[in-house]
Amino acid sequence: MPSPARRIGRLSVDELCAAYHNEDVHTEHVTALALRLFDRTRAWLDLPMSGRQLLEAAGRLHDVGYSVDPVHHMQVGARIVLEKGVKGFGQPQCEQITKIMVRHSGKVGVSGIPSRVLQLAAFLRIGDGLDYSHAQTAKIVGVRRTRRTILVTVRSNAFPQCLPRADRKADLWRAVFPYDIQFVAAPITKKTRDPLLRSDMPMIEAARRLLWIQFKTILANVDGAVEGETSKPLHDVRVAIRRMRSLLHAFRKHLPDEPRREIQQLLAELGEELGPARDFDEWVDLLQSVPVHSVMAESRLFPAFLRHHQQRRDLVHATVRRCLRGPHFASQRLKINRLLRVELPWLIKTELSGRLPKFAVAQVDKALNRVWKRARLHHSTSPKKLHQLRITLRKARYQAEFFAPALGINTARLAKQLHRVERVLGRIHDVDMAMEHLAHEGPRSPRPLVAYLEQQRAHRLKKLRKIWQRLEDPALERAVHREWASAHVAPDA
Repeated sequence: MPSPARRIGRLSVDELCAAYHNEDVHTEHVTALALRLFDRTRAWLDLPMSGRQLLEAAGRLHDVGYSVDPVHHMQVGARIVLEKGVKGFGQPQCEQITKIMVRHSGKVGVSGIPSRVLQLAAFLRIGDGLDYSHAQTAKIVGVRRTRRTILVTVRSNAFPQCLPRADRKADLWRAVFPYDIQFVAAPITKKTRDPLLRSDMPMIEAARRLLWIQFKTILANVDGAVEGETSKPLHDVRVAIRRMRSLLHAFRKHLPDEPRREIQQLLAELGEELGPARDFDEWVDLLQSVPVHSVMAESRLFPAFLRHHQQRRDLVHATVRRCLRGPHFASQRLKINRLLRVELPWLIKTELSGRLPKFAVAQVDKALNRVWKRARLHHSTSPKKLHQLRITLRKARYQAEFFAPALGINTARLAKQLHRVERVLGRIHDVDMAMEHLAHEGPRSPRPLVAYLEQQRAHRLKKLRKIWQRLEDPALERAVHREWASAHVAPDA
């Protein structure tokens, strides 16, 4: 037993979290998820109630070392708990807490560890997996048992990737319990949909959640983008990079300036480096599509032409591996993590935050005004001008999508209309990029392919003129502005 003097000097869990700038919003949610699962399954698994306190303390403290050493935060956190102690727990209990803490992530060491400790750690690993987004998107809405399996129903509308992450981190559970565990996505309905943002949410909290979703989307798709078996993971990485840059720009006056600028520069460079590989993905996907194969069915030149461009794509994809597996990206990930896990939670605790609806209206309105200033470009046939219009529309769409949950359904309708127009412009851009690929050295371009691309461009230009009229619908504009006016005058919750 520790001496009385040591016990008097101990800090509570709350005090330790405050002293080490812990990411409370994440660790508290992880703890709540782990405890909910513990409470619902404890009787089935024959676990003593006494383990609940240990699990709760380990859950709250599992990331307490992050602000000291992000890379070795599990070991540092364990050392803090062992050296400082935790008020209300004796030294043997603190040792158990640390054994639970250090198994929340990474490879699981089980040798020489009491089974009760490993069982409690299994709950913490799953809770941590369910909050993989760090944006508190997952909720356990049901737990039931079959003969051999425990089924956990989870609602995570804003970030469904939390479920496969929890399944991966259920490895310890499967090693220490007689039941398998499976995670089932809850059906999404209007009544059960959990919006990522609310109108009464502090602005910095909204920034934290939105940024986390984009950053975790990048990380969740890194492996698939590097493997390159399909084009979707790289596409999702590029989209998340653009969306994250858009958020950093929108919230620039409310975020720490130096890390924000550095991260923006990193993301810009990363997006630019990945761009050629993504363009080749689009080009090869087009060549492999059913319509193109139908057009080129009789061409003797096409098989060699396709193989040549597939080989070029494989060469360009080496850039993806270098970018996403290189030391530079690894070091920059730590900087992004520090901003989101340490600096923003600290800002939320210490600084007053403005009203989100007023800020959201200003951001969407500014982006939309830029669209109207370039509206005449939708009559152009110039690839450069049409691409400029597409980028402007995309930025406005991002802002409308980000803030629609805090503003209302008409802002969501606006986002959909912006997306429809942008999607047509995207198809035109794909054709323009394809025409550029045709100009490169290699096998001679089959004439039917050139004719097909020219026909597609003309068709989509005609569609653009038609769909633009829906974006300029006066009824939609009036509904959006009524919604925004209501958001401005609504009292703070």
